[in-house]
Amino acid sequence: MTVMYFALEVAQFLYHVFPVVLGCLPLREDFEENSTVFECFLKLYQGQYPILAQNLVPVLRLAALVYSTKQADDKTNKLIQELVSSASRDFSEQFNSLVQSLEPEIVARLQAALAAAAPATSPTAS
Repeated sequence: MTVMYFALEVAQFLYHVFPVVLGCLPLREDFEENSTVFECFLKLYQGQYPILAQNLVPVLRLAALVYSTKQADDKTNKLIQELVSSASRDFSEQFNSLVQSLEPEIVARLQAALAAAAPATSPTAS
């Protein structure tokens, strides 16, 4: 019973805090914290927390804004690649709809993250 109560408390906390945190992003300084931000997003995604799915569009837009910029180190870029790849796979209709509604520069960054996340294929011997 205690575990269920704790889970409910966490969900309530996320419901109230997540939109506020999202509204404070992208970071304007301390860019090294972006890896923590995207690590949290990825954990929420992997944990199937509804709050992340409900905010997938602004999260992906943020990912595109940060990806491969001075705001993102290698770790942050890899986290963004995994998040974008997972969202593209698991929410393909929503992802494709989002891509059609975004500015070309943002779309290019999302596509670059998606391409970088794709497993490398080795050439076959003839």
